[in-house]
Amino acid sequence: MLSHSELKESLANLSPKIKELMTIAGTAGVSLGVLHHGEIVHCANFGFRDVDANLSVDEETIFPIGSLTAAIVSATIALLVEERLLTWDTKVIDVLPDFQPQDEVLRNLTTITDVLSHRTGMARSIASQSSDLIKKEDSLAFLKRPEGGSTISLVIEKITGKRWDEVMHEKILKPLGLHRTSATAEAGDANTTKTYAALDESIPVEITSDRVGADTFGGAESGMRSCVKDLLRLYNELMEAWGEQLHNEDTSTQGSPFKQVCQLMLAKIPIEEMYCLHERSHALGWTRTQTPGPVGGTGLHSQLMRGYMPFVGRNSTPRLILSHQGYQSRFFGAVNLLPETPSAIVVLTNTSALNDCADWVGQLILETLMNVEEPQVCMEWARDSAAHALTWHTRLKRELEKHRIPNTSPRDLEQYVGTYINKTELIKLVVTHEGTNEKACLYFALQGLELEKYSLKHYHNDVFVWLQPREELARRGKATVQESSYYKIRFEASDGGAIDRLRWSHSPDIPEGETFYKVRAGTVS
Repeated sequence: MLSHSELKESLANLSPKIKELMTIAGTAGVSLGVLHHGEIVHCANFGFRDVDANLSVDEETIFPIGSLTAAIVSATIALLVEERLLTWDTKVIDVLPDFQPQDEVLRNLTTITDVLSHRTGMARSIASQSSDLIKKEDSLAFLKRPEGGSTISLVIEKITGKRWDEVMHEKILKPLGLHRTSATAEAGDANTTKTYAALDESIPVEITSDRVGADTFGGAESGMRSCVKDLLRLYNELMEAWGEQLHNEDTSTQGSPFKQVCQLMLAKIPIEEMYCLHERSHALGWTRTQTPGPVGGTGLHSQLMRGYMPFVGRNSTPRLILSHQGYQSRFFGAVNLLPETPSAIVVLTNTSALNDCADWVGQLILETLMNVEEPQVCMEWARDSAAHALTWHTRLKRELEKHRIPNTSPRDLEQYVGTYINKTELIKLVVTHEGTNEKACLYFALQGLELEKYSLKHYHNDVFVWLQPREELARRGKATVQESSYYKIRFEASDGGAIDRLRWSHSPDIPEGETFYKVRAGTVS
C-alpha cells in the first residue's frame, strides 16, 4: 500500500482522467471522496449541480443514491434483529400475512434474509423501472403475482409501528449526525443537485428529478438521498463496528448504531462468474468480490459490457472488496469498501450517462488505492461501453424491422382506445386516439400521466411500438437500454373479435408479457 502522502498525490493526479471519463459519459457533475485508515485522504468535485446556473458540486451536495439505499436499510433490519424483534430467518408471511405471491414455496418459506440478499428468484416488475409511480402501501399487492418488489419497508413498519425511514433516521442517521441524508428530497436546500441525461453527443441535458422516496414502492431499495461527506462517515463507522465485532466475536459495538455487522457482510448467495475463479457473492446490500476479479457489473455495465468486466487487482495482493452501484434511469452512484485497510471510495453523479461513469471512476480510484502496477480500468473500457449505448438504438430498430410482418393494416384506431388495467389493478395504461386522417395516431400513457405518455406506431396486425428516438427517451428520464419486446404493445381480441386486452413485456423477466384488461373505452381522469 502507498503511504498517506503518496496516496494523496496519486489521487490528486487522477483528476484529468476523471474529467475525461465524465466527458466520455456525458456526466454533468461528480462528487467523490476517499477514506483510508479512518481518515478522509481525498475529496474532489467536478462539474455542476446546476449547469445553467453554473453552480458547482461539493462534498455536501445532496445526490439521489439509488440502490446504495439497500445496505442502510439492511443495517436497520440488523438493529431489529439485535433487539430480538425478529430474526434473520423470520418468515415474511409471519410478519405480513398478506404476503401472498402465487408460488407456494415463496409464499410460505421466504425469509427476511432471502428478500435482502436477492435469493427469492422473484422477477422484476414494472415497478423496478417506475417505482415512483406506485405507492408503498401497494407493495404486497404486487407480490400476489410472479414479479417481486420491496417488502422490507412494510416489515419494519409492522414490527415497530413507525415508517421505515423514521426508524432508520432515529437509530442510524441521527446518532451518526448525518443531517444531509434522508429518504425525501431536502425541501429548500439549495445545495441539492438537479438531474441530467446524456444526449448522443455526450452533452448533458436537464430532466425531471427522481421521485422515488419513503412513500413509493421502491423507496426502501433506492429512495434515499445523501452526500459524499455523510456517506464517508457512515461507511467508516460501519467498517469500524465490523472490525470490532469480528475481533470480539460479538454482534454489538458500544457507542455504534451498527449491530450484527458480520451477518450483514456475510456471503448469502453466489454470483455466477464463468470466467472468475475467486469469490463473487451477494451479502445484504453488498456485492463481495475477491480480487483479482470483476468489480461492478451489477448495474448498467451488465448490459453495456455484454457480460464481461475488467478484472480489478491483477498482479497485486488479493483483497476483499464490498461494492454496490446506485443505478437508476436518472443518475449513477458507486461505493467500494476495502475492510482490511479499512478504506472506502464513494462516487456520486447526477446524470443518466452513456455509461456508468460513477463505477468507472470508482474502479480507477480503487486500483490506485490498491497500488496496482498494471491497472485494468482505462479509457478504452469507458469508450467501448459508451459507444455500445449509442449503437443500441440503431440495432434495436434493425431488430424490430427484421421481425415485422409486412403488408398488414391495423383496425380502426378507435377499437384500441381504452383504459387497460393489470390483475392487481395497480397499473393502468390509458390508450387514446388523437388527430385525424393521415395525422391520426394512438398514444398510451402509463398510469394515465402526461409525463408517461408515448405515441404508438403500427408495427403489424394488432401490434404497435412506442420506441422513441434515443435522445427523446433520455430527455424523459427513461432507461435507454432495453429489449425490443419492451417497446411492443400487443392488443388482443375476445372470441367475439373485439379488442379487450393488451400484452406488454415491461420487464426482461416477463418475456411473454403481462396482460392488461380493458375496463372501458376512452380515458379516465
